[in-house]
Amino acid sequence: MSILEEFSAVNCAPETCAYCHGNGGAGSGFACSACRGQGSVLVAQPAKKCAFCHGNGGAGSGSHCPACKGTGWALSENCSAVNRAPETCAYCHGNGGAGSGFACSACGGQGSVLVAQPAKKCAFCLGNGGAGSGSHCPVCKGTGWAHAIQD
Repeated sequence: MSILEEFSAVNCAPETCAYCHGNGGAGSGFACSACRGQGSVLVAQPAKKCAFCHGNGGAGSGSHCPACKGTGWALSENCSAVNRAPETCAYCHGNGGAGSGFACSACGGQGSVLVAQPAKKCAFCLGNGGAGSGSHCPVCKGTGWAHAIQD
């Protein structure tokens, strides 16, 4: 296996964001800027804490660590070998419909979405897929999952 092939086969998994402590910014009304509200980030495995900030994600004065961008992890830019599995769509509760004969816009009518494993619920909407008044969560786009693979 060449070095390029080895690099492209990086195995990644979701790990808790250090900056928001996994809550995605929920409660503040704003998505965490380090994990974009997911509550976790995809990290090359085996996971390694950021050496610069010692895994806390901060650089003092409320700013992000410049090395890990606030995630607390040594990241991989190429997480192509993420293990994925289908999980039930939170917005339609797995029935694929949005009522009135329309397909669910979060899962495209499939009733499930592919999610990076191990699966973690969206921290911003707490996995319910909604953002109030019938709209999708702006972070997970209604799926209810962090790191859902959407077409």
